[in-house]
Amino acid sequence: MRLVVEVANLNRILSFIRGCVPTKSTLPILQHVLFCGSGSTLTVRATNLEREAEASCPAQMDDGGFFTLPGEMLCGIVAGLPQGGQICFQRKGADRIELVSGGSKFTLRSLDPQEFPALVTGLGEDPTSFNIEAKTLAELMNNVAFASDGSIVVKPELYGVRLYVDHGKLVALSTDTFKLAKHEIECPPGGETMPSVLVPLEGVQKIASILRAIDGCVTVRVAVSAVEFSTETSRLTTKLIDKPMPEYLKVLPKIKQADFTVHPVQFRDAVERAMLVYSNVTPVKAKQQKEARLEAKDGILTVSMGDSDLDVAHEEV
Repeated sequence: MRLVVEVANLNRILSFIRGCVPTKSTLPILQHVLFCGSGSTLTVRATNLEREAEASCPAQMDDGGFFTLPGEMLCGIVAGLPQGGQICFQRKGADRIELVSGGSKFTLRSLDPQEFPALVTGLGEDPTSFNIEAKTLAELMNNVAFASDGSIVVKPELYGVRLYVDHGKLVALSTDTFKLAKHEIECPPGGETMPSVLVPLEGVQKIASILRAIDGCVTVRVAVSAVEFSTETSRLTTKLIDKPMPEYLKVLPKIKQADFTVHPVQFRDAVERAMLVYSNVTPVKAKQQKEARLEAKDGILTVSMGDSDLDVAHEEV
């Protein structure tokens, strides 16, 4: 077996699937990525049993074949190679693969590819399908993820980002019962029948990171148990949390009318400047005191931080 691929192409697809390679696992094969050579196309796959990904690129090979390599180690090796060159893979014995690129040579252990779990989308026969700008979708989910509950064990129905369609809008919503974040965009054609789904928080973070690196559209396929994001050369699938949508307006107190409105960027900048009073405080005390007091009067919102024992900051918006 001999496989040759452009370093830049391999680095691109490894970056795409890396979020599905667990750093720790009781199953060593899950820490490996699977190489599948067929014709003039190389496909690399990874899974942590909750998320799975595969990406393809052109390659030259003497014959088709399958082999595995340790994912994190391989990602580091390829990222450090000159991106304008090529890398050659050759089998050296039953469980060794040799990598050669320019003056660099590595020999890595390869586990039996038959042990690698089969990739299963879990989408069923008729998922809802639509196209959307990758960066738009990443922004939609990432903007609300901060409000999610951080524990899937305590409150699984609040762990992640809820995606659903409401009156022609594609909505992303998260809450931990103390804070709630909601962001919506026009629903793309074809997405009107999408079921309400809960994407796990860890999956949201990985998905958003990957989508931000994609130029153009992705095809989204949504079913009750899984959601898939794909391009012509890549696919990422994540399992969903099987919990019904809580009545969020009952989770948090209903606000009938806003007490005041403020420009979000100005408010963020004011909070960040006020937080500077904690720069010389011990981490424990800063954690105890890091709260903002808000006072609205005569069209001015004052953001205050600190206490009588510390420096005090007042920022007006």
